[in-house]
Amino acid sequence: MFVRCGVLHDGKGSAPLHRAVVEVRDGRIAAVHREPPPSVHADVDWHAFTVLPGLIDAHDHLTLDLGDEELQSREPEVWTALKGAGTAASIVSAGITTLRDCGARRQIDLQLRTAITSGLIRGPRVLVSGVPLTITGGACWFLGGEVDGPVEIRRLIRQQAKAGVDWIKVFVTGGAATKSANMLRPAFSADDMRIIVEEAHELERRVVVHCHGGPGARYAIEAGADTIEHGVYFTREDLELLAERHVPLIITYGVYEQGMRSPDVPAFFKEKCVEVMTRYLATIALAREVGVRIAVGTDTVHLDLAAELRALQKAGYRASEALQACTGWAADALHLPLVGMVEPGRIADLVAVEGDPLEEVDAVGRVRGVMQAGVRA
Repeated sequence: MFVRCGVLHDGKGSAPLHRAVVEVRDGRIAAVHREPPPSVHADVDWHAFTVLPGLIDAHDHLTLDLGDEELQSREPEVWTALKGAGTAASIVSAGITTLRDCGARRQIDLQLRTAITSGLIRGPRVLVSGVPLTITGGACWFLGGEVDGPVEIRRLIRQQAKAGVDWIKVFVTGGAATKSANMLRPAFSADDMRIIVEEAHELERRVVVHCHGGPGARYAIEAGADTIEHGVYFTREDLELLAERHVPLIITYGVYEQGMRSPDVPAFFKEKCVEVMTRYLATIALAREVGVRIAVGTDTVHLDLAAELRALQKAGYRASEALQACTGWAADALHLPLVGMVEPGRIADLVAVEGDPLEEVDAVGRVRGVMQAGVRA
């Protein structure tokens, strides 16, 4: 199969190619031709569009939408699963071909992953976290992962690994979506975090940590967490430690931006979002200054990666760097060596968009064609 491109961005930050042709064989990229090969018919003609690697959302929740998350957690499980299936289909249509789900009640995300991989429903390639760990009454306690003390911590991690999760999700501080949870107070101690990471790594699972700042940031980073999410109130010292340990920070600006004005968001959530927005861009800019590895996620907003890329540009990132945050950099952050870039040997995930994200970042939202593993999605 030959895919004719107008402009091609490879996800590595290289100079764009014009009139390139991507050759696909058995779902993989076989070659990238800088000029159309002689006498080759383009099976997929995207010459009018900019072609990108399949986009990556490094932090999403298929079973939750922006709004009252505690209320959503009391919905019938079948309804939650059906909503998640609809969200998954919308996400892949938006050019997001790979997604990490960062926690769901009753392991519904695992069932959605199975439904997608079996072809029962349409959706992106999904990495799942199952039921996230939190303390009793902590952030997102309503998802069912309340644990207190080493025995309960180890038991829940082992249960998640047994079920087949890809990542272990931990709420080390409070969050905007939980009324009583302080966004800077650590929920787990430094010893707890060492146990969490030790147990997860022993079971060959990586650890994704929700953390807005405060002492919990250092607890998680020093314990060996594999990615840190949000990081709104991280200090220079926190960010320097991230950079030193080469731990990626996953930025989720858009959920707070939309949370300030969404009519579905509870008043306490909205207030926290307003406070976050006074700080987040400065933190993102500082992360760039000290050399923190980053990627982006839409959280409960879904689809709108453009909001994340706009925030990165406001914080000083170049357009090419912003694009890498949802392509090549995101693939590295999630330890996915076969996606995120257009080069021989990678999985043939390709997206055609109207316009050029290097000139106008909103172009990533104007999707006109999607290919996933060599198949038009």
